Amino acid sequence: SFALLVYASSWLKCHYPDVFCAALLNAQPMGFYAPAQIVRDAEDHGVTVAPVDINHSHWDCTLQGPRDAPVIRLGMCLVRSLREAEARRIVDARLHAGPFTSIDTLLRRTGARIASLRALARADAFTSLDIDRQHALWRLQSLRDEHLPLFDTPDPDDDHAEPDLDADVHLPPFTAPAQVRDDYHAVGLSLRDHPIHFIRPHLEAQGVTPNRELADQRTWTPGRFIRVAGLVLVRQRPSTASGVLFITLEDETGIANLIIHPKFYERFRTTIRASTALMVRGRVERNGIVVHVVAHGIESLDPHLGELTSRSRDFH
Repeated sequence: SFALLVYASSWLKCHYPDVFCAALLNAQPMGFYAPAQIVRDAEDHGVTVAPVDINHSHWDCTLQGPRDAPVIRLGMCLVRSLREAEARRIVDARLHAGPFTSIDTLLRRTGARIASLRALARADAFTSLDIDRQHALWRLQSLRDEHLPLFDTPDPDDDHAEPDLDADVHLPPFTAPAQVRDDYHAVGLSLRDHPIHFIRPHLEAQGVTPNRELADQRTWTPGRFIRVAGLVLVRQRPSTASGVLFITLEDETGIANLIIHPKFYERFRTTIRASTALMVRGRVERNGIVVHVVAHGIESLDPHLGELTSRSRDFH
């Protein structure tokens, strides 16, 4: 029954949050929350998560390290535009002949498409080679799939490649917000700072309260007005809710649950439907430990987040 599934899932999440997180990531796409929220919740419960890396990742997310302190290693399955067959070929070559030592050896031993390596570069998956995202993309931009002669095949035992071209080029480092933005573009999540962290000074100037403070029952009593903000995680309009829309926002401190009444929705339809992040002024509703903010004013934060891509889960 469903109750048994809920109990088993709750038990697993309570006692083995690392296993629970890895299993959910490997079952994507599914469920109510995206990988970014699953990973963030695991980290909040003490789980260590490591990024995608060509010398450590498999296709699936895996548990690595000692049994008493395992680490979730994100899998290549999260890398956008990377084919599973290509990823498994990279893993097989690594298991057969050991870690890769350069982009050139990776090319020679796997015969991977340049497009696949660029997808991995965008995911910042070459850090074990001491090559960051921008230098990896620089290295790959001049290469084409014809890097091997027409009738050559990759030699899995050949680890003696020519040095990387332009190895001594000095590129300006990416800013922290740009790194987070590119993480979201490439794998749909970031293990660095939360995107809202970078616009917190702007939000403070607007009188926005961090979401975690909604739990303060003495301060945020029913009927009091508050400003909250965050990335849009979920938009949900149940058929039994008389047209009411529920939105979940996430900032770097937690979540805020919004109630959007039909007339308000019609007035701000475009902003509500199209925005990656929102700032909302509303009235606090509290039912025990469950807190909602009934929206009375709304504004898109997208202009302040640049080109950040964060996919919400929308159910109508």
